[in-house]
Amino acid sequence: MREAKIVWVAGMPRCGSMWTYNVARALVASAGLEVLPAQVPKLEAEVHAEAQRAIADPDPHRIRVLKTHHAIPFGAKRSLVILPLRDPRDVVVSLMRFMRMPLAHAAPRVDAWAALLDHYRRALAPSQVLWLRYADIALRPANVVDEIATFLQVACAPEARDQLVAGLTKAAVRERLDRLAASGAGADGVLNPDGSIRLFDPESGFQTGHVSDYSDGDWHRVLPAAEAALIAERYTDFLRRHDLPAQPA
Repeated sequence: MREAKIVWVAGMPRCGSMWTYNVARALVASAGLEVLPAQVPKLEAEVHAEAQRAIADPDPHRIRVLKTHHAIPFGAKRSLVILPLRDPRDVVVSLMRFMRMPLAHAAPRVDAWAALLDHYRRALAPSQVLWLRYADIALRPANVVDEIATFLQVACAPEARDQLVAGLTKAAVRERLDRLAASGAGADGVLNPDGSIRLFDPESGFQTGHVSDYSDGDWHRVLPAAEAALIAERYTDFLRRHDLPAQPA
């Protein structure tokens, strides 16, 4: 594997980042390295603390794989960074549904993440970053696993890749969360703005609502016309800068 103490999965939420995070953890482990932390941190303070430990850890066989939607600390020192990218108009709607929040709260959050992605594109060395497209994660997951393995310089046989993909399908994740909810063991909760709770799986980081029936490009059909027009205009420049289609799918 490439020399690094941290493999970050960063950028916007609702872009396949949890899927990517689980793939990265599995690939690093397959290289015979110890992947830390053993369980997925739920709080950003825990992620930051793990990053501090990673920078101070001299053992090259211990690698932290961390996911954040905040700015990567320490300027991404000794890090490799994976950045899933999705149409921010779809991110807005997905975030509204996932966290049960109105557009007026979701859009400013997506604005901040869009600015963060612009920052990463300017500030990080191209060799340090792997940009992924959400559409590829959704439609060509085996290809994306190969991309991540190549970026990390980790060997991944086709059989192992296909097994990894099968374990992270929407159906498999839904079944995993259903089992966790039924057992009541090891489950934790994340509070939504409206007071509802999302179930949190500490083994994978997946939460209730991660799997949905939303189809990309449906933002202009799901939202009222005025709200759809607002976000269409709001992210025009971002779409151009990141080479994403401007028209609805």
